[in-house]
Amino acid sequence: MKNNNINKALLLTTLALTVQVNASQIDPNTPSNASPDGSPAGNWQLVFSDEFKDTVVDAQKWRLPYVDNGWDTTYGLGWFHSQNNISEDGEHMVVSYVQNGTNMFSSGRADSQGLFEKAYGYFETRVEITTVEGHQSAFWLMPNGGTLPGGVANGSANDGAEIDVLEANRVNDEYATNIHYDGYGANHGSSHAQVGASGIHTGWHTFGLEWSPTALKFYYDGILKRTITQPYLIAQVKEYPIVSGGIFEGPWVDGSIRTATLPDNGLYDYVRVYHNKEMDYGDDYFKVVNKADATVLTHDQTNASDAWVVTETGINAEHFQLTQVSTGNYKLINRESGKCLKANNSNEVKVKPCTTNTNQQWTLEAAQGNYLKLKNVRFSGYLQQTTAGDVEISTASTMNEQQWEVTWVEKL
Repeated sequence: MKNNNINKALLLTTLALTVQVNASQIDPNTPSNASPDGSPAGNWQLVFSDEFKDTVVDAQKWRLPYVDNGWDTTYGLGWFHSQNNISEDGEHMVVSYVQNGTNMFSSGRADSQGLFEKAYGYFETRVEITTVEGHQSAFWLMPNGGTLPGGVANGSANDGAEIDVLEANRVNDEYATNIHYDGYGANHGSSHAQVGASGIHTGWHTFGLEWSPTALKFYYDGILKRTITQPYLIAQVKEYPIVSGGIFEGPWVDGSIRTATLPDNGLYDYVRVYHNKEMDYGDDYFKVVNKADATVLTHDQTNASDAWVVTETGINAEHFQLTQVSTGNYKLINRESGKCLKANNSNEVKVKPCTTNTNQQWTLEAAQGNYLKLKNVRFSGYLQQTTAGDVEISTASTMNEQQWEVTWVEKL
């Protein structure tokens, strides 16, 4: 991913960036002060949560797919994921492990594919794991395009990987963390590590993944257990969280499912996902929202060079990339046209092909609350909405028309 070196301290203290959040994906039962366990460095904003306080699974957040995991010819058994093995008891999500017949077993899976997907951030769950007897509790991420998008292996997890935050596969105080990429066949690549986890088999514990463009960090009860920094092992695409139970016969999981005491359950107290507002987003895009009436800055679709404010529709013309060109000075590059926001000596603001001229550079000054003022470097005027829906530069004032909220937009 291209790195445009947006200053991280500026993102945190001056930009005061907020993330576009779907309120329906935040559980009202989540504490208002919730943050990642162990308080890893970052400015964390909750973007997804489920506290599992219902008696039915929330269909706005989770799918309950049937997955046939096949027949293991080596050990002579089969297993599958069934929606009958996922439930909520008013306090927890319950993943059940059941014997369905001779040498046939089932467990459950809940995933947010098509409902919630995110690149980067902090992904966390709190679990009372199942008994490890040929079956395990798991929490993991998958990309929408699978681990072999287009059927082409490239020797890298960058285009999507299975990221296993938790596979509780041992009777000792440890569990597995894994990366799988390039499919599960001849080109399969992986990175595996068992990490120590004192007391994992008793009571509740948190399992977290801190994911940035340059690192994967795995946490147990808020303690960092594993860090991956090799670029080829780090996914750079959006992925969705999965809660599931796995059933195995053989060396991967201790014990035997054939002699396990079934039915058995694994319990999940919550799943929470946070966005780090302190990150350098590189190629990601932002919308620029005016304080006066919540209109957004856009590249006018009817005039190739004009900049306007309009009622938001979510199209690419309403998104801009912030590219730092020197300390404190930024270009605003339109996502639709690839052109830069520019001021001229008659106070007009246009969208023109990008150059090195300072009339295409802007400084970002803190205003009221989360709002900013965008000041043109060459003309020293501030970006301002006009009553006609146009934008211009003008001398400094405290008016709302000169204040803007810069909000991160997930890639489409």
